[in-house]
Amino acid sequence: MSTIGVVASAAGGVEQLREGLVVPLLHRGHQVAITLTPTAAEWLAPAERWELERLTQFPVRSHPRRPGEARHPAWAGHLATLRAAGVVLVEWELLEPRATDGRALPWGRILAAVSG
Repeated sequence: MSTIGVVASAAGGVEQLREGLVVPLLHRGHQVAITLTPTAAEWLAPAERWELERLTQFPVRSHPRRPGEARHPAWAGHLATLRAAGVVLVEWELLEPRATDGRALPWGRILAAVSG
């Protein structure tokens, strides 16, 4: 059994995280640890957060930035570091916060990447 670390941001779709990704991963035998950005944590209903914690048996993390920390990380460098470490990244065009534009997040692509 592998542990899948999920980082969810406030780019739209965080409300679908449980049914779209977490439950399918758990059914496939994975452990799931979730970190929410501070804004995503505000958008997720407390009952949904508790349900994620109940399902995963891990606390859902969401620590705010410390004063003076950069607001916009150097994405290219971070992604390159992750790739160099062998992390599998699934990328897609982000949605505007709280917008879905009728598009579903690529849960199937994410699940396929986890399955190898």
